[in-house]
Amino acid sequence: MADKGRIKLNNRVIDGCKPKAAPYDVTDADTPQLVLRVSATGHKSFFVRYRRKDGKQTRVKLGNVSTDAAVMGVDVLLPGEDNPNATPTLTVAQARSKAREILLSVEKGIDPAAKKRERREQEGPMTLRRFLDGPYASFVRTNLRSAENTLDRLAAAFDDQKNDKGEVLHSGFLDRPLVDITAEAVNRWKAYRVSQALKDAGIKPKTAKSEDMEPFRAVGDRHIACLRSALSYAVVCGYLPTNPLKGERGVKLQKVDPRKHIRPFTADEQTKLFKAVDAREERMRRELAEWNAKRRETGTPELPEFGYFTDYVKPLLTLLFATGMRRGEALKLQWRDANLDGATVTVRMENAKTKRERTIPLTRTAVEALRLWKAQCAAPFPESPVFTSNRHGGALGDIKKVWGKLLKDGGLPHLRVHDVRHTVATEILKRKDIAVVQKVLGHAQITTTARYLHPDEGQMREALEAMEDRHSNVVAFQQPAEAAE
Repeated sequence: MADKGRIKLNNRVIDGCKPKAAPYDVTDADTPQLVLRVSATGHKSFFVRYRRKDGKQTRVKLGNVSTDAAVMGVDVLLPGEDNPNATPTLTVAQARSKAREILLSVEKGIDPAAKKRERREQEGPMTLRRFLDGPYASFVRTNLRSAENTLDRLAAAFDDQKNDKGEVLHSGFLDRPLVDITAEAVNRWKAYRVSQALKDAGIKPKTAKSEDMEPFRAVGDRHIACLRSALSYAVVCGYLPTNPLKGERGVKLQKVDPRKHIRPFTADEQTKLFKAVDAREERMRRELAEWNAKRRETGTPELPEFGYFTDYVKPLLTLLFATGMRRGEALKLQWRDANLDGATVTVRMENAKTKRERTIPLTRTAVEALRLWKAQCAAPFPESPVFTSNRHGGALGDIKKVWGKLLKDGGLPHLRVHDVRHTVATEILKRKDIAVVQKVLGHAQITTTARYLHPDEGQMREALEAMEDRHSNVVAFQQPAEAAE
């Protein structure tokens, strides 16, 4: 690795160190053992060099470069009891101070590199779970507005996939050492997830067309993109030499225009969906009656009857079609957020994608659905989740499986839960302007709202025919006069 000589490091010098084909070092003139390393990708970090007792030179990483923390007064990320594995972000002054502390310990016969190796050996290999809970959690919470969503997505997507009995169907990566996560393993994971998603949607993977598989691949790619970003930070922290998901041998992510697969429900499709919901409830009640009849024959206590609803599915879908809420916002609702007397529901700031609280009016149908659902819930507390799982009574994580079965039972094409949001936006636009749509959906920018609008042919025809009077007064059609003989 080339050494570019000594120069007193400061923010201006560090900013001027541009990446080259190969990584290189810049030695600090003020503290010669302090080194700035500039990687080929442009990443910059501080190291301290020293000689061990055997005379061999070694180096220890101090932290990543922060050229603006001292100037702007930004809190820097430092390791502590809550985050012992974090790689600190240091200014030049902090790096010099830390380098001098290490050099003093070396003079006392302490080898910091050996201590670091011993600590890592005691802790064992850094797994994805430990990395996400420790260094990466601190990093994203400091730098990303959607930190919790990112961490939840990674934890849910890359955990072991289990069936209802708790049996592992497909191993994930959370408990795997970072060094064992390879592009080949991630590609196998993607193939499995796409296959399962197709089955949930009632599509046979072996006979699925490429265009049918695109939206399912896109979902897997979004998860992989999050994992790839996390592994890039693992490289920065020194847990990986390179990112296995990047480069020529990395995982290839397809470029898909998400709007290509977005469309609102038609009225007929919405009717079919709720018919499938009602048929599901009838089937669940019938199965319960048959099961209780067998229990009576054997003298076994009967299972309790269902309430007005068999579970959360119908009230949840009713709310989504009535409000256009994001799926995650609806699943995180608590009863304190639902003002049924005032016919409103509030999306709290911590649950909103834009981190802005908003209150949405409820329709009569939505209020009635929530009243009936609340009445059959076991004395819910204000902080209790509105929608709970029958299996464990806790808050719901997702509804992908039941959604796929409803589409299959209703004979519907592949439509996403998020398409319900587009449906609500389109229906509101038929009656109100785009500003109302933006307010209901909770978009920070009206340009985002514009992507949710899907005017149909009837609306376009009505708009154009409204100009007919003006056109008819200007444009006239006359029979051409016969040519003179």
